[in-house]
Amino acid sequence: LILEGDMLLGNLYLRDGFLKKARSAFLHLRQRVSPAHKRFARVRQQQPDMHAFFLTRIQRTVDRLDAEALAPNSGKLWLEYDDRFNRSLATLNHLKAVHADFEETQSMAELMAVALRQPTVVRGYPRLGKSLRAAIAIRNKLALLKLELVGKLYAEQGSTEKNAEHGKLLRRRAQLMVAVNRLPKDMPNFAARDYLQRKRYEDIRLELSRLRVELKGLRARLQFFSRFKADTSNQALNQEVKGHEQQSLSYQDDLDRLDHETLVGLISVGYGDHTYQRDQKLRDEITALVQQELAFYPNAGAVTKQQIADIEALESSLSSWQGQSYQQLRERVAVLEKAVDEIYAKLEDHENQLKLQLQETELLVADATVDAYHRATKRFEELLTRANVGLVDVAWQRRELSRLTLEYLNRKRAEQLKAVDRDYQETVDQPSISFPGGS
Repeated sequence: LILEGDMLLGNLYLRDGFLKKARSAFLHLRQRVSPAHKRFARVRQQQPDMHAFFLTRIQRTVDRLDAEALAPNSGKLWLEYDDRFNRSLATLNHLKAVHADFEETQSMAELMAVALRQPTVVRGYPRLGKSLRAAIAIRNKLALLKLELVGKLYAEQGSTEKNAEHGKLLRRRAQLMVAVNRLPKDMPNFAARDYLQRKRYEDIRLELSRLRVELKGLRARLQFFSRFKADTSNQALNQEVKGHEQQSLSYQDDLDRLDHETLVGLISVGYGDHTYQRDQKLRDEITALVQQELAFYPNAGAVTKQQIADIEALESSLSSWQGQSYQQLRERVAVLEKAVDEIYAKLEDHENQLKLQLQETELLVADATVDAYHRATKRFEELLTRANVGLVDVAWQRRELSRLTLEYLNRKRAEQLKAVDRDYQETVDQPSISFPGGS
């Protein structure tokens, strides 16, 4: 509207005969339009395939897309989008939001599948988990008690080392005593150990979140800077910006992968994780060591040996109950796994359809943007042509004004010459006058 106002003002000045003001208005219009027209022409020269150029900009924008992100620098004020573009852009942004929500849902389904396959799935059944931890606490106490009973047998035998192998077992038993004393013996001990494990993963996720925010800011700056690429002929700079954009995408993928692995690790904390497996290996080693050391005390007290046998029988019963309980749990979880797998398969089908719709909408937005670009270019050419025509009209009127002025002056000159000539003729044709007294 401002440009049309400048054009109208120039025409009004021209009609009313204010040629200097009209020329100034047309020159001002041309000075405003010409730089943008040159930049648009440079973009067309550097980007032979305008559709692919705008499609790349659309696909590179991860978050909500706005019209300014598509226009080259200095073109934001000149591009006028039609209803087709507005509808396509609104649809694209809606699909992007749906796709983001869909990815979160898909991620949740994937995490559910991972959690169900983890040994720590017992966390979803608090009562059973509490019973299983109570059984492990009892087994840890029984393991310590076995070592103490073996130590009692060793004292009854005079606390003498029989041979090198026996001495090796004694030293290992002392080490196992220290290790088994560190095992959790009650619920608060289990909760404290699990809390420390989860805190490590949460600290890692917090650091990854900080890095993700920094990377998002960097990508936003790169995207903002890339909008100026179309207005520069520095190919080295363009390549450098493109390289940084590709690296930022690679870093984003790495952060997503690390965050996913960390989240899986966080889910894996609890009954059945590597700490519980390590405790089980320690108890198995204690059982084997007790049997090996008992072989060196064939004549030891029968009561102590019976106590050790009773402890091992109780351990076997607890282990059998744990195995049966966990097997029943896995059977119940298998039903959930099947349901989650079916949901995940459906999500994959929906994702393919959503991606197809996104691609089609991106093509529509690119087509509408190219049309808007062509309309702006054509409008620039029309405005420049009209401004040049206005300047020609000003020059023509100046010429006509000069011609009319010259004709007027020539006519006035002719009239004045004619009047002088008439006066002269009248003076020449007048008869002579005689004065009295003259000779």
